[in-house]
Amino acid sequence: MSSERSGSNLLRTLIANHSQVSGPRAPHLLDVFADLCMYYDTSKGEDGYLKIVQDMIKVVNHPYYGWDLEVSAADLCEKEQPSSFLDCFQAIYNECARSTNSEYIICKENRLFDYAIPLFDHFKNSSFIYLYRDPRDYTRSWLKQPMGINSLQAAANTWSREQIACIRLRDVFELPVISVSYENLIEDPAQTMKGVLGHIGIEVESECFSTQKSDDPIVQNNEYWKNLNKPIDSSNKKKYKQYFEQKEIERVETAAKEQMVYLGYDLDTSADWTLPDRGFYQRVFSVMSRAWGYFRREVFGLNEVEDTQSSAKTETEKMISSVISLRNKVEYKRKKEWCKRKGANIDRVIS
Repeated sequence: MSSERSGSNLLRTLIANHSQVSGPRAPHLLDVFADLCMYYDTSKGEDGYLKIVQDMIKVVNHPYYGWDLEVSAADLCEKEQPSSFLDCFQAIYNECARSTNSEYIICKENRLFDYAIPLFDHFKNSSFIYLYRDPRDYTRSWLKQPMGINSLQAAANTWSREQIACIRLRDVFELPVISVSYENLIEDPAQTMKGVLGHIGIEVESECFSTQKSDDPIVQNNEYWKNLNKPIDSSNKKKYKQYFEQKEIERVETAAKEQMVYLGYDLDTSADWTLPDRGFYQRVFSVMSRAWGYFRREVFGLNEVEDTQSSAKTETEKMISSVISLRNKVEYKRKKEWCKRKGANIDRVIS
């Protein structure tokens, strides 16, 4: 459980170096399918769940994720007999474990903390890792990326909200959680990973202490994963000091102050930034910018996915746009089927 840009792919990779663990790239099945699940006709039992598994296989086998599962949805359903959404989720991960002869799976899904309680109820022997990172470096990391959160304030607010969710699961609901700071992970990988593997309950292996160069071109060329192809950089912290001005640091610390203090991070400022009054021209420019984002799609006939694809410049952006396109095709198909069953107008439903 972690916020994006907090080192979760590094931690996933280190754990997956273990001989008994499979750590596939996260296809974010929970985020993609949890809300979409209502459009499948599960009243038909096996046939409804067959379609969920079928679509999940399509997503995980996309080149960006590269699971390469060589199983049909029908065969997998016959083997696993899913009777719920989480059964389908489990069937996919079980097949991944079988395909790599692994006993365990490390699951790194976006916003996994939103699903942690039902996951714990479903997977009785599950363990959770709460990974957190200095919000100032987290924010800097987002602002350097070509896609995703591009606002300092939005990043800081997101970090604060997501730490609250993880801390609540650990301290209020008392899930079996081990807390790991990104800074400790890169400073002393061996000691940190010994604690993680002990929490999971598996034997310590030294291969989990370092990254290994990958021959996978997706990893090699991905702007988000480029550090996985290098030795762990113990100095990759407090980089925000060279990137942000003091007032920007103060904005992040103001948004994240309570969680920072709770997690043991020192503040560099008084953390009492307030929003300055915007002048007339600043307000007009802000409104016009938002309006242009809407009208350019109307003028050029683009939907949100096509708009993303049209602005994609790098191979990483193009690959992510391709994933988004696949997800939207799956969503459209299942909503269309649902509308046909319900006698609804699909254009109104999707819009």
